[in-house]
Amino acid sequence: QDGTAATCTSCPSPSTYSSGGGLESVAECTCQPGYTRESGENGACVACGIGTYKEEPGDASCTSCAAHGITLLTAADGPDACLCQPGFAPSGEACVACAAGAVKHVTSNASCIDCPVHSTLLPGVPHDVSNCVCDPGYYSVGALQCSPCAPGSYKSSYGANEVGAAGCASCGAHTTGAEAATNRTECVCATNYEAGPEDGPDVGGHCVATCGAG
Repeated sequence: QDGTAATCTSCPSPSTYSSGGGLESVAECTCQPGYTRESGENGACVACGIGTYKEEPGDASCTSCAAHGITLLTAADGPDACLCQPGFAPSGEACVACAAGAVKHVTSNASCIDCPVHSTLLPGVPHDVSNCVCDPGYYSVGALQCSPCAPGSYKSSYGANEVGAAGCASCGAHTTGAEAATNRTECVCATNYEAGPEDGPDVGGHCVATCGAG
């Protein structure tokens, strides 16, 4: 109560509290953990911003999270609220970059995931190695096992984990090509065959037997 009112005014909640009576201004209200004293005449307490926290009550400044760490909400009241950003994982009190080949698409303190060979963890799926899917050019032959598409077939998309799902597409009869092809344009006619009148398999055509001598 600063003398201008007939009754006492409560300290702002949840940013402040009072451990004693007889306060004459809002500046005497104690800042809660997660809140810091704002500079200026009114002396109000404001929430620590994203990426900062404050553990103790009082007027101290908010502390920044370690490099590549961030909080999901304002008014964080401890370092446990700091989470490593995508591409970084906790190591002690720091956030360090994922090793080459490992990925992390989420803001969390989970470890980076290193998918099995020829597979990838795509953004937007739960952060678990079981969600790694086969790369283009490879198809699933079992849990976390990916094999290359055979010559004469291709696969342009990332595949599902289920065996046979999103499998390789055939280039057509009498065709071949590179192993683990990712596009129809890699399809070619096999030996002793050539592009038919509708052109070759690389553009959706067919292969016909090559005419012999004469």
